[in-house]
Amino acid sequence: MIAPDRYESGRARRERIRMCRTPGSVPSRVLLFLCAVLALFDLLLVYQNGELKGHIRSLPWHPSPKGVFDLLERSRAWKSVHGAERPVEMRSRYLLLFVFEPTDCSPCLEDLSALVELRQQVSPQQLEIIGIASNTSLQELRNLMDAYGVRFPVLLDEASMAKSRLGLAEMPWKILLDRTDRRIVFEWDRAYRRSSGGFSRCASSAP
Repeated sequence: MIAPDRYESGRARRERIRMCRTPGSVPSRVLLFLCAVLALFDLLLVYQNGELKGHIRSLPWHPSPKGVFDLLERSRAWKSVHGAERPVEMRSRYLLLFVFEPTDCSPCLEDLSALVELRQQVSPQQLEIIGIASNTSLQELRNLMDAYGVRFPVLLDEASMAKSRLGLAEMPWKILLDRTDRRIVFEWDRAYRRSSGGFSRCASSAP
């Protein structure tokens, strides 16, 4: 088929181009409408993610490993740094569970330091962070929290229940959960503190 514009006069062609560029023309109105829709969608994402946006990047949803919720249900046997039993509770929209060993685990301490900074930049209403520490004593855990300025709950797992029940081969281990009991596979920005690698590590995978 021969394109119609081959038979257009120079004036007609210029007029057609002018109409496409005119703010009130149909193509321009469609473009403006699409831009407005995209802007509203971005605002919705900002509203939903709140302060999390920029520090945690959500990836596709995955079924939650059942062991995590068995673990949460039995967590009343764990102790806070004050020696009292404390359950793991979902008080915010998201819960970041951090299982680690403070002794002889430099990646654990690196992640702990990064989570301390994340806690300072993201409100508890948006993200609840709970640490579960094993292979340590209550006094050592208190000293560690004081040294790092930890301002989120860290529970003592004296029997290493988290590691054994979840079948964790190495530490640290992190999982991000939402209120509907779904696991979010995510990457978190460990680099924004001191290094320069972007989202440098996938935070969790099914055990």
